Amino acid sequence: MTVPFRNTIRLVDDAYFSGSESKEYLSIELLPDGFVFSVLDAGRFRYTALEGYSWHTSPDEGQWDECMMHFVQQHPLLRRPFSRVNVTHYSPRLVLVPLEVYREEEKEHIFGLCAKIPSGHQLRADRLNNLGAYGLYTMPNHRLSFCDQFPGQRNIFHHGSALIESVLASRELEKWDAEIVLHVRQAHFDLLLFNGAALSFYQTFRYHAIEDLLYYLFYALEQHGLRPGEMSLVLLGEMGLDSAGYVSLSRYFKKLTLPGRNDMYHYSPVFAGIANHFYYNLLNLNACG
Repeated sequence: MTVPFRNTIRLVDDAYFSGSESKEYLSIELLPDGFVFSVLDAGRFRYTALEGYSWHTSPDEGQWDECMMHFVQQHPLLRRPFSRVNVTHYSPRLVLVPLEVYREEEKEHIFGLCAKIPSGHQLRADRLNNLGAYGLYTMPNHRLSFCDQFPGQRNIFHHGSALIESVLASRELEKWDAEIVLHVRQAHFDLLLFNGAALSFYQTFRYHAIEDLLYYLFYALEQHGLRPGEMSLVLLGEMGLDSAGYVSLSRYFKKLTLPGRNDMYHYSPVFAGIANHFYYNLLNLNACG
């Protein structure tokens, strides 16, 4: 079978294939342009592998199912048994509802005030303990079927739920003082704005070029009456120091910070090949929930 995606990154500790019987946790991000996954040796709290793939062309639902199932069955890392599997699903719509007003029996009505549930999708609810809210979103049935092929404990989150919870935890534990957090991926970025310790705005944007990213970012700040030159920004995700985006952001903001990795975990030496702020959401999934 011809697989319609290409490998974009591969970091694998040689010791991973040593036949160790240690508990292993798998984390997978299902993204608009592909997917990325990591493996944690839970016994040593040590990340041992990270791989990413992008689609050559956006697949239809049938092709997505067939290709992903085949890939998992054939991949030497993914066909191993895992004690726990964490999955994040990307969708552009995440409805945040405060805990005090959320009612499980009313979630379809609440979500329906903002968007329709597409055919062939299920409505899901993530509890965001750090935010004090529920996140409502839809997920295609075929993606849920993909998750079901992994035995053992499975945790499924919207990518925004996982990101918000991780950022709120990092702000408190690592004393981030920035009013803006920007999380950048190849095909989309997430913008979080804070008023003191409180999250005041979250939105995800699709983009094709760095000019699009800057336009959406500055438009959102303008709508909130915020001036970039007076603000600090924390940059997460796959934007390198030598990129045009990083150069532009460093010019416009008072302070730009690149945080380190979560020191709750250890990392194989192969991870030295990527910057510490890369794959932030993926490498914090094991702390979610």
